[in-house]
Amino acid sequence: MGQGRSDGAEQLGGRSLTDLRDHNQAAVLDCLVTATQPVTIRRLQELTGLTRPTVSAAMNSLLEQGDALEQESMHAGGRGGRRSRMFTLNATKRVQAGAAIRLQDVELGLADWHGEMLISTSRPLRGGSPGALLDEALDDLLQELGLDSVDTMVIGALGSVGPDGRLRHNESLPEISDPDHFTALHDGRVGNVMIENDAVLAALAEQHVRGLADTESMVSLLIDASVGAGIILDGRAIRGSAGYAGEMSYLPGAGWATAHLDLVDAAARHDVSAEALFELAGSPHAPVWAEQAVDAFADAIVPGVAALLAALDPGLLVIGGHARPAHVRIARRLRASLRDDLPHLPCIEASRAGAHAVVQGAVELALAQPEASTRQV
Repeated sequence: MGQGRSDGAEQLGGRSLTDLRDHNQAAVLDCLVTATQPVTIRRLQELTGLTRPTVSAAMNSLLEQGDALEQESMHAGGRGGRRSRMFTLNATKRVQAGAAIRLQDVELGLADWHGEMLISTSRPLRGGSPGALLDEALDDLLQELGLDSVDTMVIGALGSVGPDGRLRHNESLPEISDPDHFTALHDGRVGNVMIENDAVLAALAEQHVRGLADTESMVSLLIDASVGAGIILDGRAIRGSAGYAGEMSYLPGAGWATAHLDLVDAAARHDVSAEALFELAGSPHAPVWAEQAVDAFADAIVPGVAALLAALDPGLLVIGGHARPAHVRIARRLRASLRDDLPHLPCIEASRAGAHAVVQGAVELALAQPEASTRQV
């Protein structure tokens, strides 16, 4: 072994033996999570910097726990032509859940350890309890997959989430701000429940889908029942000291507090939903009234968008949520209004994460959590 190499456990002086073992297992497990193909003990040794006996011991523990799977190599290697032992992640051992609570429905998806969606569903709210609907949906999905529990569930919702993990200022669905609203989920089926602002989750999904570099910045507009902004600054999601980053509707003159209400009124006058209005405005033969309504909406949110862009100087502005079908028209309107006022106008594009961005972002956040989180509901 090279002199510059040391066992990763030896670098954690002063820690208990249990801590060292957990650290080693986590290092090996992390390699399995990111590996694109089965790996050998030797390869894990190279990736982790741990000694071979340490890697073997950690792998044996992971196999016993069911977190890893063993398979034989198709090719013989080593002395005597023995096949190498190969190891892969048991991706379905620990399933993660992502949820979105909106004014009209509750959406839930279960994903494996690689973030691949295994199954999903949505249930209309219709005046029901969001927590009860989520509870029922989880039961159904677990039963369909033949599972008993999920590791972590992240729930996306309107409102701001403070450092204590509590949802605040959700006037539309105030009951979900109650810390006890999701108590039923803590019955052994969910190890950890978190709640997060839906626009932040949509931004995380967008970051993942686009593969943005750690140095890239983006503002992601989530336009559904309201206008929200998720901020990625230099590769990190920004929530602010109290969770209000991007909450431009509180700013007088930003236009965000009333823009969507006016759009909903315009849609109601033609017996369609706001979501349908955006789809109409983005269609090849859009009715004039729909185009005018979306133009007025884009003009109304310009002051808030301008403030965000001037303060953050992102390289990308994403238009997502229900507004995505009309992104071309909205982007053209924003460019026309902002071109002469900002020293740098970012690229304006439609969301690539699509209609399920909040749920996908919730899964991404769940996968990033340690077993014990300080942002619990």
